[in-house]
Amino acid sequence: MVTCALWALAVAAGGCKPQSKPPITVVPHDAAAADAATPDAAAPPETGTQPLASQLVTWTCTGNPCPWGASQHNHAVVWPASAGALATRLGYTVSAAIYLPASKANGADLAVETGAATIHAGLPAAESHRVLATIKAGESFHISAVPSGEVVSVQNEAAFTYRATLHPAPDQPPPQRPPGGGPGRLARSVAARWRCNPVPGCFSDPWTGAVVTWPAWSANQSNGRSGIVSRSVFTVAGEPLYPYMGAWAEGCDVTAESGTVQVVEWQHGAEQWRSTVLKPGEWHVVHLVPPENGALIEAAEGVTSFSVTLRNCTPQRIKP
Repeated sequence: MVTCALWALAVAAGGCKPQSKPPITVVPHDAAAADAATPDAAAPPETGTQPLASQLVTWTCTGNPCPWGASQHNHAVVWPASAGALATRLGYTVSAAIYLPASKANGADLAVETGAATIHAGLPAAESHRVLATIKAGESFHISAVPSGEVVSVQNEAAFTYRATLHPAPDQPPPQRPPGGGPGRLARSVAARWRCNPVPGCFSDPWTGAVVTWPAWSANQSNGRSGIVSRSVFTVAGEPLYPYMGAWAEGCDVTAESGTVQVVEWQHGAEQWRSTVLKPGEWHVVHLVPPENGALIEAAEGVTSFSVTLRNCTPQRIKP
């Protein structure tokens, strides 16, 4: 989850904790067919007929948090600046742009020529990114269904060579807003601190952010997780906040008015979630997909406050 509301366990720089995902089909790479394919006119240099070599990149702590120490190294695919790739994650600055936004990554094809590589996806502010696939020499993978707001990286402990082709995303019709809901009400965020719960393994400083909070009887204060990511939410002054909505979040209509907002749909306590980023004027209607049973409205990374208009967001009592 963006910001720290659902951060995962600290791992090696760029490393990711595998998650339960649908089966992934990894098919043999047809090098001859790839050589014969006509690259897209707007494609980045990675689409050339010659395989490219991974680069050894460095994560350097330049901010906060820095859960992986002062610096880390790994081999990775470096994307061109024209693809809008990022060179920052958490409190680190990366020596090259290795984090490709979902909008560019979806539809991309990656083939490994020598060595092996693992494809990761997740939110820029999450400590752990899930594994989409690990492919070896002669195999390829088609990247798809990466949620908006997430980034994709391709990494390995040892050097590898690869071919990558980015395809322009097809035009999508704008989503249709459901009818009804009334004029809505304006909700302003509250500055928040995620403090360790009294459980083994949670010891680091509080995370910072901002949230929409709800009545105590209708939402959870704790994120329900374990270890270093087991956190409860408080105001800066130490008063409890209750940002984790229950299943009544289904159908909640959120429109960003100021700041940049994250709407997170998830199963309380889980290690996976879906996040939608909203800029002022944009909207999202919460739709929970089982086993999801709640949602969270919080600030995007680097944002300290925001406001939203809420419709069809009527709190209901949740089970303790």
